[in-house]
Amino acid sequence: MKKLFLLLALVGMVATACEDDGVNEPTIPEDKTQPIKFIDNRVKALCVDSWDTNGDAELSYEEAAAVTDIGTTFEGYNIISFTELAYFTGLSYIANGAFQLCESLKEIELPHNITSIGGAAFYRCDSLTSVTIPDSVTSIGDLAFRVCSSLTSFYGKFASEDNRCLIVDGKLIAFAPAGLIEYTIPDSVTEIGWYAFDDCTSLTSVTIPNSVTSIGDYAFSGCDSLTSVTIPDSVTSIGYSAFQECSSLKSFYGKFASEDNRCLIVDGKLIAFAPAGLTEYTIPDSVTSIGDHALSWCDSLTSVTIPDSVTEIGDWAFYYCTSLTSVTIPDSVTEIGLYAFSYCSSLTSVYCKPTTPPSLGEGAFKWYDGSWNLVNIGCTIYVPTASVEAYKSAAYWGDYASDIVGYEF
Repeated sequence: MKKLFLLLALVGMVATACEDDGVNEPTIPEDKTQPIKFIDNRVKALCVDSWDTNGDAELSYEEAAAVTDIGTTFEGYNIISFTELAYFTGLSYIANGAFQLCESLKEIELPHNITSIGGAAFYRCDSLTSVTIPDSVTSIGDLAFRVCSSLTSFYGKFASEDNRCLIVDGKLIAFAPAGLIEYTIPDSVTEIGWYAFDDCTSLTSVTIPNSVTSIGDYAFSGCDSLTSVTIPDSVTSIGYSAFQECSSLKSFYGKFASEDNRCLIVDGKLIAFAPAGLTEYTIPDSVTSIGDHALSWCDSLTSVTIPDSVTEIGDWAFYYCTSLTSVTIPDSVTEIGLYAFSYCSSLTSVYCKPTTPPSLGEGAFKWYDGSWNLVNIGCTIYVPTASVEAYKSAAYWGDYASDIVGYEF
């Protein structure tokens, strides 16, 4: 008899553990024609409007189970709770953008038979606090939980041991940032996915383990409280704009860090910059190209010195450097990218030394005015006197013909 009681107690403990993990199957009554009792009246209204097939102004368990695609029915709506989604057992996936911009959504329960969650499915669900991924899920799309600032935990499939991350095949694809100012990425992570920590505005410190080999595009963009980053030797690649708009960054350490600890330089390309506290900066001589977005949104910089070693200035390289007043482009430069100095609204003088006009991207010295027309910033562009006509007739340079002036360098 004691053994029987012990066995029953163990069964009860296992059942309780399952409930705590949020992985129990939803309870569906035998009579599936009964109406579902929705917590959120707006959710009910949207469901009835879309899937009430018998016209009774209710949604039954049977009608919910017959739905195979919710599409973007709820996108952008001011809904708060949708735990009843669990009864939509005919769903095999959550569509791309299904709940994006549902900024008031606090709780949701996913059906236990879905196999995929689409890209940006819960993008900017700023009130969502916890998500349980069913075991049936085999794929989660890009940016599915991007900028969910109130998330404290993930449970179920792909959840890390600390419940702060979703990790798929070693790739950290989502992060629950709420309440954290410091975080150590788990050793099981080999790749930090794109936008994984995007807009985690409270994080001041992130420890990247030696298991990580790559950091994705925009991985830490908008982390405007982050003060320093150490790149481990294991990292072999860092994506586009990985540290864009990190306005409090003072230093990089470890692999790819410049001698002054202000830049990350990969194979001669400056790919990231730590701008905090600086108004003037001289780019290191080891730099041969300035990468896309490398110094964008550095709105305190008034002066940047570009060395003669640089041959290329990338797309959006100085985008929104709103305090920058003057820039000198050395004669070594052969290419200036798209919107390279766009929105540098204080820029009055550009000294462009090359005698042969560098190839120029569209909008390099433009911005959008109040009517959303792309117009010239209005800076004076000084070029070698003998090359004035060559500049005025070159592709895209011609857009600034009235601003181009000869200068004896």
